[in-house]
Amino acid sequence: MASQQNTNGKSDVRAIRAGFGIFLTSMSVVIVTLIAARYLTAGGAVGTWSQWLGAITTLFMLISGFLARAGRTAILARGDNQTMQSRIRLSFWFGVLTVASIFLQWVLLAHQGVPITAPTAEVYYILTGIWMLLALVSGFGLIASAIRGRRIGGYTEADNWNVEGSTYFWHFTVVAWLVLYVVLYFL
Repeated sequence: MASQQNTNGKSDVRAIRAGFGIFLTSMSVVIVTLIAARYLTAGGAVGTWSQWLGAITTLFMLISGFLARAGRTAILARGDNQTMQSRIRLSFWFGVLTVASIFLQWVLLAHQGVPITAPTAEVYYILTGIWMLLALVSGFGLIASAIRGRRIGGYTEADNWNVEGSTYFWHFTVVAWLVLYVVLYFL
């Protein structure tokens, strides 16, 4: 990605960050709306899904988030492309494990005979499905930034918005899962 230039010829990443922050804030509206739907349709009842599998999924996401942050810090603070590459790739694979654990939960619900049209199950499928779509898109951005970094010969401390932006998007996905975990498994 070519860096954005202001009239002085300097990179103006602050404007890009602000725009990206507005985008992420607008994405949270969808999640908040779906959480409200959960209470309208489920009456506050906790579903039959596995608490342990939810905890494992959350652990995978937390590890993934910390690895993404370590990758971003490696490039921002030290310009260390090798560490950034390895941390971003590990973060991506922990995200894949997270999505796989959600699919496993769906399969377990089907084998337990929980009807897909039951209010609690229906909202669970919608919330986790929307979250998985978000995880797939942000995970693609995460791995694409690592691949691009390798293809162009590495990022610099001054030109690294691809890594920074993709990790911010991934952290939004992590926070969204943490909120969903609390809402779906405890409230």
